[in-house]
Amino acid sequence: MLLKRLQQIEMKLIIQLVIAAFFSGIIPLLFEPLFKNNFSPLEYGNYDLFLKLMMIFTLLMTFKAETLLSSSSVKELEKIYNDCVTLSLTCFLIYTLFYLLVVFLFNTDFSITVFLALVSGLLFSLITITVTYLLRQKQKLYVTIQKPIRRIVEVLTLILFINFYKLPFSLEISTIIGLTASAIPLLQKSRLRLSSIGISIQPQLNLLKKSKSVMIGEVFNTLSLSFLSFFVFMNYSINDLGVLELSFKILSIPQLLICSVLAIIIQNNIGALVSERKPILNNIRQFFFFLATMSTLFTLTIFLGAEIVISTLFEDQWSKSINYTKLLLPHLFFFIIFSPLSRVLYALMDNKAIRNWQFLKLLLILSTLFFYNKPLNEFLFIYAIVSAFSYLLLIWVIANSVRKYNAKLKKL
Repeated sequence: MLLKRLQQIEMKLIIQLVIAAFFSGIIPLLFEPLFKNNFSPLEYGNYDLFLKLMMIFTLLMTFKAETLLSSSSVKELEKIYNDCVTLSLTCFLIYTLFYLLVVFLFNTDFSITVFLALVSGLLFSLITITVTYLLRQKQKLYVTIQKPIRRIVEVLTLILFINFYKLPFSLEISTIIGLTASAIPLLQKSRLRLSSIGISIQPQLNLLKKSKSVMIGEVFNTLSLSFLSFFVFMNYSINDLGVLELSFKILSIPQLLICSVLAIIIQNNIGALVSERKPILNNIRQFFFFLATMSTLFTLTIFLGAEIVISTLFEDQWSKSINYTKLLLPHLFFFIIFSPLSRVLYALMDNKAIRNWQFLKLLLILSTLFFYNKPLNEFLFIYAIVSAFSYLLLIWVIANSVRKYNAKLKKL
């Protein structure tokens, strides 16, 4: 019965995307023992904060305006792309000036990390915008290879730092070099001309108005995803965050192989059925059973193998990561299932449901603040249960959205 369900899913496309994810994500993970044994938990704690800040700055430079490229006409595509790039560059200049003012008034040790995250946010925003633009132009080769290029350059840069001269902020600098290596060929392929970048503020204001609804939901999502890192940093220590970062890496394996891949498949598959005004419930069930099976396999594998892998490949200073990884497994189990399934709402273009669920999820995650006085192990388990429950609520949200869609089909 399960094999029939798997055959009905686009397995060929899944395999292609898994291979791409493997080269861009899994192979760099094989170098983690080398990197973790040459950089301290303190350095990795700072690096995790850098990545979370980069994610926030990217959102605050794009404002999700790149989503307008997906639905724009061919005639206005280039103009919207140029306006999106201009918006990112303008925001970067504004944030940099504000950063310099703050550093001048309140100089802190954390200021360099913030600036490096700002630079990375600009590079990643340009990559995000250009990838969306090139996809509309069916330039899939550059889109496919840009992430493997970035990861390979990051790995090679870190190996050079380890073997020749380890700079301060080596982890952050390697990410910036990797992003630069990824962005340059993409921007060249887009044929972006500096002369096309205007100084008028009105086009950027129009982009902000049009992308407002998507932006609000993405703010909720970004805050909920970055909450744990910032909370551990502020309430416990940056060293604890560095050890926890290894757990994040281990838990990211199924996310790279399953979640990111199935998210694209589900949105395309359900979106095609919606555009043809066909029933979607059977397909959603097939995806659910497939994801539930994969989630069970990956969760059990990590539970049974985390201690062996970490104790064998990593030094003693990373041993706490064994417990951290196991404590976060309830979150992982439901994340693998429902994170890709949330794309059903995108396929149905139910922006209100997406925004409401992301807001509810953020509120539930923030409720864990009441347990700030708990030891880190206890807090992580509480967080994992609350996060799992927030994803479990998605069943009701999707069911309600599908019910509305079915009601529309009956009226046709």
